[in-house]
Amino acid sequence: MTHPRELRQSNRKTLLGPGADAAFSSLAAPEIRQRVLLAHWVAHSRDKTQQYLGFPLGRIMLQRWMHSKVGSRRIEAFGLPRHIVHETLGEQALTLHVNPRELIRMAIQAPRKEEKRPSSLAFIWEGSWDQRREDLRVGTRYSLISDLDENRH
Repeated sequence: MTHPRELRQSNRKTLLGPGADAAFSSLAAPEIRQRVLLAHWVAHSRDKTQQYLGFPLGRIMLQRWMHSKVGSRRIEAFGLPRHIVHETLGEQALTLHVNPRELIRMAIQAPRKEEKRPSSLAFIWEGSWDQRREDLRVGTRYSLISDLDENRH
């Protein structure tokens, strides 16, 4: 990650946003340079916060949960940190191989005002989210997917 100060010195006219593809450099506009510098600063700050606070705290939380230490139920209720579970167990441990033709039910989420949804960073969370299901073979989604499958040419 390039520090915003280095970016200011290296390119005075235009600047790409953090994570931007160099192929889009012709689209960079000097008019939004200050906004792009801010985006670089925010990305840099977020990355450093994750590196020095988020990841170490996530590792501690996962270890506490794995050894059923004090607070493990609260950690589970909050949601285990996905990136740390992935780091600890590896990509293959989190990959589930299924035959798509065997998928006939899907979970239905309650409206947000009725049930709090977990953070997108959470890996495991409690609740009844997996108890509400409906048949996937009925409805517009299945019709669309079947139509795409049959007429893929």
